[in-house]
Amino acid sequence: MRYIVISGGGFKNTGAQAMTLTLISEIRQRYPKMNIVMLMIEEYDANISAQKYDVELIPWNATVKSYVMNPLVKFAYSFLKHSKVKQYRNYGKRIKDILNNAIAWFDISGFGLSSQINPKQTYPYILNIMVAKRYNVPIWLLPQSFGPFNYPKAYKLFNRYLVKKYLKYPTIIFIREHAGYKFLQDFIGRTYSNFQLQPDIVLQTASGYIKKHIFRSPYHEIDDKLKSIIDNIPSHSVAVIPNDRLCEYISEADTLELYFSIVNNLLTIGKTVYLIRHSFDDVWLVEKLYNQVPSNKNLQILNSEFSAIEMDCIIGAMEYIIGSRYHSLVHAFKNTVPSISIGWAIKYKELLNLFGMNDYNFDVREPLDKATIIKQIQHLDNNSMMLKNQITQRLKSIQHDSIFSSIKLPIDD
Repeated sequence: MRYIVISGGGFKNTGAQAMTLTLISEIRQRYPKMNIVMLMIEEYDANISAQKYDVELIPWNATVKSYVMNPLVKFAYSFLKHSKVKQYRNYGKRIKDILNNAIAWFDISGFGLSSQINPKQTYPYILNIMVAKRYNVPIWLLPQSFGPFNYPKAYKLFNRYLVKKYLKYPTIIFIREHAGYKFLQDFIGRTYSNFQLQPDIVLQTASGYIKKHIFRSPYHEIDDKLKSIIDNIPSHSVAVIPNDRLCEYISEADTLELYFSIVNNLLTIGKTVYLIRHSFDDVWLVEKLYNQVPSNKNLQILNSEFSAIEMDCIIGAMEYIIGSRYHSLVHAFKNTVPSISIGWAIKYKELLNLFGMNDYNFDVREPLDKATIIKQIQHLDNNSMMLKNQITQRLKSIQHDSIFSSIKLPIDD
């Protein structure tokens, strides 16, 4: 039995889910006989997930990693009888069997190697590469953000050593942003031959999410739920998709005022506005904003939990969106829907630049002028069809040179 391993993905966060389901769908299309195994860091209900998705899910925490990598830990575990230890020991044995029969490992961390996360998290990230190398499994780091690397002195030298040593091993490191490429180059003092710039994987597949390749059980419930929503979305509707992380850079009051101004303007020019939460973290913000806007029949709220597939379809039904969640914008461009970005990181700017829409990107880390944003919304509204055609042409170019066509795995036909 042969395996393909996935790390860094997940099902809780809509963005992580989008990358995970895209990758599963692509693997199933191209390598239908391969067994897919996901190494899960996040907590999950193993029984529900195993019933739903056509993949094997295994916990991948520090204890299991130690068992897989360190013979002394394996030896010690053999004497311990605690039920949790026994469970981890069984997971460790299973993973070792998988790695000994794996033909490929794909990491879709999205944003895992940076000093902006806890500096201690660099080691768990690099440990994935160390494990792949230990078991001679070729690993690809699929498009993700890297850097910056402004580590405290206590971590800087050791983390640089790890990054310089182990980033040589992956077959290809797909770097999502030019800024990330430079961050890596400056941190290790050189460029490796396996560095390659590529956009987010969700943009790289023309076939989209093929449900029969993703789900183990029937998926008609998804189709029925979607149909009831999509059928009721009027033409010329606009989605506003907030992000509570904006409150880390501007105050809650300023965040609400910014979105309020945008929603009010859209309603004034006759749009049906959908307030959509893209992450559970944004529930409070969407509800507060909805309650702050005077009652209006053209203002709708979608504050339920939607899968990446459902979100993709809902966003695809919009005329355009104003988005602050990165993968809400990715889903918009994937569906050739023009977008205005209100973000907090370089990834937003580079995504908009990719589609020639840099004038429609706003960064809350810089001074914001609401009047300029409103002016750009009006400009987008007047030119939405021209922009849609522009996005369509650029998307075709991305998908023509998809990484999925360039990755060749060592399998027999």
